Amino acid sequence: MVVSLDGLNEMVATLVPEFQVQIILIGDRTNSKSIRESVTSFKLPIIAVNEDGSTVEGRYRYLKENTKGLAKLIPIGLRIPKNPFDDYVAVILAERYLGCNPVSSRRIIE
Repeated sequence: MVVSLDGLNEMVATLVPEFQVQIILIGDRTNSKSIRESVTSFKLPIIAVNEDGSTVEGRYRYLKENTKGLAKLIPIGLRIPKNPFDDYVAVILAERYLGCNPVSSRRIIE
């Protein structure tokens, strides 16, 4: 699920007890300062994960999984996503944190 920055705290407040969240992962670039400031109230460790190339990788995964029919004949670099694919980028950042993805540098912020 993709949530706007305005709805972030409400979503995190719902997810923390439901899934017994232990840490919060964030990307280390786009809006990271705003996001970090927003989620510090949850008193959980915040870990920044290297975002290098994650948007390109997320776009590629989204298009690979969501293209059907004759559209598959169009080179993937020329296809345009119909929907936001930030959720794919979030999965990539989680994989990097867990070491499943080659770009895995991370650092603890708090």
